[in-house]
Amino acid sequence: MEFLSLREKSFGLDLSDLSLKFIEFKEKNNNIFINSFGERNIPQGIISEGKILDVERLANIVKDAISNPYYNKLSTKYVVCSLPEEKAFVQVISIPKVSDEDLEKAVTLDVENYVPLPISEVYFNYQKIDILGKSNHIDILLSAVPKDIVEVYAQTISLAGLIPSSFVLETEAIVKAVIENNFSEKPVVIIDTGATRTSFIIFHKNAIRFSSSISISANDFTKQIASYFKISLQEAEKIKIEKGLDKEYKSGALIKCCSDILEKFSYETIKLISYYTSHSKDKHEDDIQERVDKIIICGGGALLKGFPEYLYYKTGIKTEVANPWINIMKDDNYIPPIPFEKSLSFTTAIGLGLIGIKNPVFYNI
Repeated sequence: MEFLSLREKSFGLDLSDLSLKFIEFKEKNNNIFINSFGERNIPQGIISEGKILDVERLANIVKDAISNPYYNKLSTKYVVCSLPEEKAFVQVISIPKVSDEDLEKAVTLDVENYVPLPISEVYFNYQKIDILGKSNHIDILLSAVPKDIVEVYAQTISLAGLIPSSFVLETEAIVKAVIENNFSEKPVVIIDTGATRTSFIIFHKNAIRFSSSISISANDFTKQIASYFKISLQEAEKIKIEKGLDKEYKSGALIKCCSDILEKFSYETIKLISYYTSHSKDKHEDDIQERVDKIIICGGGALLKGFPEYLYYKTGIKTEVANPWINIMKDDNYIPPIPFEKSLSFTTAIGLGLIGIKNPVFYNI
């Protein structure tokens, strides 16, 4: 992939299977404020598991959404758009130490050893990772996405009357939003629970170290509550947020009805942490073991009352709800037009918007 720097600021557009969200920021006196935002539901079948199946219908939904924002009009047609994690190949790889001048060539030669497609069929990017202790190798975060996936996203954006300034993996956008100054001295786990799936991200120092996803979603909790209590999805969503895992509510019936989903969540979280801890030790010659310091939860699943306390009980690791505004709200007097609870589902869009105002770049595809 070739990169061409652009001076145009861009807004962030998060496309997922069942919804789209967008947000544009503006800068004033070294502070960042929301200029515009909005969202729309996407009917089932237009996007499936990250793959766009109906370009024209999706383009029309995007066009309608940006023409009718919840707050102010957009000031730009340039957009930073999300790419689906489930269609990407993301891996930390190790290569022998080389100079910075030779690094791109070394990574390019190694791509096909880790990506199950010819290099001519993917767009790839890489990031050098800080290594603890002494080492005779370089760790690289390698990301690759099939060209046919990216090009359909680009076609959709163009058909909606917009100009793609860059494409960014969802996990990278989430990190931009919830990790303060995009640096963490100790490893943290980020759990993003969306409408159709949950992403797990391990971030340390300056980069993502590992990511994975499972099919359990925030909607699964809502559907389970609705089924168990024989109520509407709207009522179930309200109970999920207001009562959650309250042991006193109906004698703990909510915990009982969601127990299978909760167990799967805690199992996947513990498995991920164990895998990372053991493999991080293997990578360091100084026998340094990277222990996860904190769990951060975002997305719609973060609205489940009592969920952070449950994960802390299961893992023994401090767990907290993400603050998607941590890299934005420097002015204590500024009240954003998006309520905090709503902002959790805008986490990816917020990260994309930050990239758009801070790092406007173009993927030449």
